[in-house]
Amino acid sequence: MTIVLSHISALQYWRFARNNASGHCNVLHARTLLSKAPEAPLNDTIVPDWLNRPLHLLVSKDIFRLPYNPIRWHVWNGPLPKGSIVDSGKGFYICSPELCFIQIANTVPL
Repeated sequence: MTIVLSHISALQYWRFARNNASGHCNVLHARTLLSKAPEAPLNDTIVPDWLNRPLHLLVSKDIFRLPYNPIRWHVWNGPLPKGSIVDSGKGFYICSPELCFIQIANTVPL
């Protein structure tokens, strides 16, 4: 299953990982990972229950958005460098802190 936490969900994950020293992640090639659609079902057994809902998830195409609530889908179809998405080792992926910063910067006023 390809679940990629993005935006505020990724930020929340990184804050937790920093505070709990659980941040060892494997770097992945983003384009390869995002070339696959998320698979059903998306359930709470994969993504930690301490993440706020709605979850913010990243996909590369509009057609990859699935009709699940409470999920806020974000489409990023541009290029991403290697290391933009990391593997949590827990069955889901997270946008890197650097990519998360760019995503959040696009949503808040100057």
